[in-house]
Amino acid sequence: MPKRKSTDDGDRKCLGTLKVETGGRPLFGLSFWPGTKIKSKQDEENEDIYYFCTVGGNTGTVYAIIKDKNQKLKLEITPREKFVDDDETEEFYTCCWTTAERISDNEDEVSTPLLIVAGAHGSAKIADFTQEPNNLALVGHGNAINDCRVHPIHPWLLVTASKDESARLWNVITRKCIAIFAGDMGHRDEVLTCDIHILGRLLCTAGMDNTVKIWRLDTTDIATAIFESNSKATKPHIVHDPFPVFSTLDIHSNYVDCARFLGNFIISKSTENKIILWTPDVQRVQRVQHEYNLLTGIPQLVGPSSEDNDDEQTNNFTLEPPKWPLRGATPAASALFLRNFNLPHAQIWFMRFALNHSHSFLAAGNQRGSVSLWNLDDDSLESPPITRFHHPKGKVHAVRQVAFSPDSNLLAFCCDDASVSVFDISDLNNTNQ
Repeated sequence: MPKRKSTDDGDRKCLGTLKVETGGRPLFGLSFWPGTKIKSKQDEENEDIYYFCTVGGNTGTVYAIIKDKNQKLKLEITPREKFVDDDETEEFYTCCWTTAERISDNEDEVSTPLLIVAGAHGSAKIADFTQEPNNLALVGHGNAINDCRVHPIHPWLLVTASKDESARLWNVITRKCIAIFAGDMGHRDEVLTCDIHILGRLLCTAGMDNTVKIWRLDTTDIATAIFESNSKATKPHIVHDPFPVFSTLDIHSNYVDCARFLGNFIISKSTENKIILWTPDVQRVQRVQHEYNLLTGIPQLVGPSSEDNDDEQTNNFTLEPPKWPLRGATPAASALFLRNFNLPHAQIWFMRFALNHSHSFLAAGNQRGSVSLWNLDDDSLESPPITRFHHPKGKVHAVRQVAFSPDSNLLAFCCDDASVSVFDISDLNNTNQ
């Protein structure tokens, strides 16, 4: 794909900037409701609504962006919903959305949005704004929760990453812990970030020990524990997994504060003024998986039965080697480096990048209030950002979180000054399709 010239944000439309009430504390998390626009009863029938949540201090706040019948977008400055923790010393670091299936008054099955917020006190709070009381909690971590991610296939499963050196898998509906990923070969410091592979079978974690680790979510033990967690009457059986199938120290030399799967690749950042796209050493992963299976007696990964699929290899999901030439890739002891995305002035930690739903865009902010946007369909080894965004009021504050709307037409970011800015990038998104 041909390169697109880098531009500034002069021709980008800013829908607005709002200041969130956090008691003077920074905003650390930002997340759009992942549905493809939902409607609210208080809105007109011809209006489409985007919802997003911010977290800072002990508060999670939900805002709306309205698209009216004339296709004009408007950022509302008045919160639609607000979740305030009873403890004023709580500090939320992360948030995400999921759904719960409920039966409506007319006996139709409806999906109810659930907001999950978590932070310094180590419990993940579940806010259901359609129910009273609307605050439930996932309790079990021994210290702060730094990140949380919803399972891409089963939205009632949640993974949390914690300062207690562990990641946990939860059933959000029954509020049971299913598995704990920590121990002998686990992290040796705070787990700062986590992500789940698009097929739902692998978990990626990274943290203050500078390592990136990959864990299995589809072992027989975990599959059994997931099934048992659906019963509120059954005593929870928690799986303890101390052995990741892959671990590397070769990617970053400092804290790894954000890591995401990009297909079978991984994209991660530290405090090194760059984001790195890389792939694990496939042969090493397969060897460790085989040794682990022999050690535990597990014959194969849990997957579709061969009766349902002619290709018996689907029963043994592994990280596939890249299908395209690794131009410029350099081997490390456990990984292949594929591409760098230069991100100047990003030398502090806990600044998270974002991938859009189709994995065609990457956006990341820095400590000067600027956000860079890359086109991932451009396979150049050193392609510059296609555009940059700045705090509309010219302020210089660290960008803590970037997020795309579900349709990739909007880009939002939150900063240390408790502000949120939203930009319309529909022209770039349409060009990229």
